Amino acid sequence: MDRRAVIISFGTNDIEARKTMENLENRLMSFSDIPVSTAHLLHNSGNTLDEIITEHGNEELLLMPLLIQKGSEYERICSYGFQTGEPLLGNEEDAITIAEIMNTSLPPVPDTSYILIAHGTEKMEIKEFGLLQRHLRRDMLLTSLKGKNNYMTASVPDTKHIIIIPFLFAAGHHVKKDMKERVVPFYERKDRIVTLREEGLLSISDGFSELVCSHFRNLLTR
Repeated sequence: MDRRAVIISFGTNDIEARKTMENLENRLMSFSDIPVSTAHLLHNSGNTLDEIITEHGNEELLLMPLLIQKGSEYERICSYGFQTGEPLLGNEEDAITIAEIMNTSLPPVPDTSYILIAHGTEKMEIKEFGLLQRHLRRDMLLTSLKGKNNYMTASVPDTKHIIIIPFLFAAGHHVKKDMKERVVPFYERKDRIVTLREEGLLSISDGFSELVCSHFRNLLTR
């Protein structure tokens, strides 16, 4: 049976975010010696995963989701029954690698804390978030927009200055809107000086692309 890799993302209408994700997709394609298709979970543009499966149902598909966490979307992709690659943060080894990248890329600043905000999920607890938090510096807090340990229920750092960073591959329109309209005002009401970095992880360090590529190579060699 012929094999085909499928790189899966959400798709976005944000030009800069789309360009960032396309660069990652192209980098992944360069590692593959089998045909590669791209699919989106939403109808923003291109084919959806269901359409790709219908078109190539007679092939052995290897699914590579460009996701941060093992949340409900990851479980949905796994439910198709094909071999599926790991998300960025899939286990403690990933947590150690990500922490090393963050600790190197974000230097300590006096009286300042970094808050890394993931998307999260309301349906389940992401245990890997706890693994990562244990390896981050004390001036870094990982929280989320949704879920058990979201930014409204997590502890607020006692530093005067807070730098908010989307813990996502790229920051699209909806993420930026949520951060500006919900997250930034929340911390400002806590009498903090807030800076929002409107960029995702792929813009912070090439190390995140390298980690995704390592997961993709592992998938291709199964």
